[in-house]
Amino acid sequence: MKKSHYLKSMFAIVLVIAFVLNVSLLNVKADTISDAKTMAYGTNYSGKVAYNDQRFYKITLSKSGLITYNLTSKNTWIQIKIYSKYDLNNPVHESSTSYNSNLGYYVKKNTVPLLAGVYYVKIINVKSTTANFSIKSTYASSKESYTETFKTHYDVIDTAKTIAANKTYKGMLYDKTVKNVDDVDMYKVNLKAAKTLKFTAKSIRSDGAVVYFRIIDKNGNDVTKSVTGKDTHRLIVEDSSTYSFSGKFKKGTYYIKVYKNSGMSYRTYIFYSLKYTSA
Repeated sequence: MKKSHYLKSMFAIVLVIAFVLNVSLLNVKADTISDAKTMAYGTNYSGKVAYNDQRFYKITLSKSGLITYNLTSKNTWIQIKIYSKYDLNNPVHESSTSYNSNLGYYVKKNTVPLLAGVYYVKIINVKSTTANFSIKSTYASSKESYTETFKTHYDVIDTAKTIAANKTYKGMLYDKTVKNVDDVDMYKVNLKAAKTLKFTAKSIRSDGAVVYFRIIDKNGNDVTKSVTGKDTHRLIVEDSSTYSFSGKFKKGTYYIKVYKNSGMSYRTYIFYSLKYTSA
């Protein structure tokens, strides 16, 4: 009986220690990138940041996608910056909290499009008082067929990815970051004989971006009009979620350039799919 009581007591102690350790880990100090804590999506992290101090967290995207974060500070204004591990001097995103009089504290919620890879989230306090903060993030993958990273793109002929008929390919375009904009995807089509091809693009998720399509020959010349009979082909997400265009292609190699109108900076991203069939 005594042994059973002893085991139960030890088990209870272990549970208490585990709980304390878990809470401590969520609030652990991480003043530099080298000791940045890995941020699990959907988990709330809280802590304190003294004046002129910072905290670092680490996030990983297996595919390009969207990071949505909710940053709050109960007593003062704070900043947030996100860096790629390949460039720790220039943030790909930066913002700050602002006071919400209805909530009674400082808050910032934002959605950031990012390429696949490892990033560091930096929380900074430049005010004279210690900040009590909390942050929570979620990740939406683009499920892109060809993974693009901070250093690997397929936006020109030399890096174009070959696509086959009757197969759906997924990608992502965005343009509102400080560095490393991903507003072009290039695909390659090899034809052993002349064919009429139909391309269909669909918007999977977007904030209203406009996406354009061009046909490029192997020499880099734009042959969109001569192949399709029209100068411009575009998917206007606000009007429709699907766009199709057809063209008469001669035997040879062609490149399908899918790109976003970077001039519309308030429309920042799109997850899309592309498929072609032959008549």
